Amino acid sequence: MSMATMRWLFVTLVATLPQSFATAEPVRNGLLRLENELAVCSAYYALASETVQRGSKSHEAAGAASDLKAASQQMLTRALMIARLVELADQVVMRQVTEALERFVKEINDDPARSLEHMDKLYGRPCDTLERDLVTRYNDLIGR
Repeated sequence: MSMATMRWLFVTLVATLPQSFATAEPVRNGLLRLENELAVCSAYYALASETVQRGSKSHEAAGAASDLKAASQQMLTRALMIARLVELADQVVMRQVTEALERFVKEINDDPARSLEHMDKLYGRPCDTLERDLVTRYNDLIGR
């Protein structure tokens, strides 16, 4: 996604916010939840990128790994933008990413045979949806 598109998404989110978060707790809570989902998805795409890259050295795999890495960076950028909007420290976002990666590794190690299906169901599909339609997910989170 281009920087122009990311700015548009950010402006779209900000435009829906009232002047004061103090009187808009559901909005703030929705943004905090969205930021967390974006951080988790950043971790998911980063792990997927690394897995694809290590699993095959083909040209197609390299392209897929690159796309996944870009998605990870995009999700992290969005999470950080929202965190700053709600005055959450960047370190909190980075801790969320680290904790998600640790959880993923544990889940994979606990059941290697079914880990791909498990990870796709719990994280892959929801992250793909979040990547495609951030605004709808945000509206879902705040009950619109």
